[in-house]
Amino acid sequence: MAERAIREYDGKRLLSRNLVDHAASESDAALLRLAFTGCPVLQVTGANPDFAALAASAPWVHTSKLVAKPDQLIKRRGKGGLLLLNADWEAASAWVAGKNGTDVEVDSVTGRLNTFLVEPFVPHAPSDEYYICINSVREGEAILFTHEGGIDVGDVDAKAAKLMVPIGETPDAAAIEAALLGAVPASRRPVLVAFVGALFRMYMALHYVYLEINPLVLLDAPAAGGVPSIVPLDMAAKLDEAAAFLAGAKWGADLAFPPPFGR
Repeated sequence: MAERAIREYDGKRLLSRNLVDHAASESDAALLRLAFTGCPVLQVTGANPDFAALAASAPWVHTSKLVAKPDQLIKRRGKGGLLLLNADWEAASAWVAGKNGTDVEVDSVTGRLNTFLVEPFVPHAPSDEYYICINSVREGEAILFTHEGGIDVGDVDAKAAKLMVPIGETPDAAAIEAALLGAVPASRRPVLVAFVGALFRMYMALHYVYLEINPLVLLDAPAAGGVPSIVPLDMAAKLDEAAAFLAGAKWGADLAFPPPFGR
């Protein structure tokens, strides 16, 4: 196994492409098509980005409030002042242009900013934030979930509900709900059960070794069909690079493994 981190941009594209296809049933797939409409993301890179061409490739930047952040395997970007929220395209592109090419220090490591992610801003309450992580360990896969997500999630190992999935097994809906969702309102559980089940199957099929979404936001303002909508706001992921011969076609030729920040 060769663990390699991927950019948040690529993680969200893989999620958008593959999640629904790995639903446990057609009814779960139908539910997820209503609740999860994908992750619109725009990557900004290079010394002199063509912001006009970028905006033309993603017209939603003109109709949504936006988030902008570096996408270089940097942790705790919000606490480090590396996150712009609730901005229009003019402000977001100016912020990226101002940060691009500058050196910053993060956790005693200095590196140059050169790759950014822009995505829609999603207003929500703290009670809408959840945390989920799937991590491959010696015994199998550990799924950690807590109904209190966000930048102040704290000690996840101490507070999260945990479901250990032995090697070769897949958790069913009953196991997911019983082990992980005890503190989640009943109205949100069907969507979350479908999402966690599909996320786990996708994780295995694409040979992830680590996948964390924090926060995973659920909005009761209904999506199409009257179900809660699911929005992954922040993501960190690692793939097993040694499995490229098995999963490379699903990853796509456009996926790259960037170096750690500062190298």
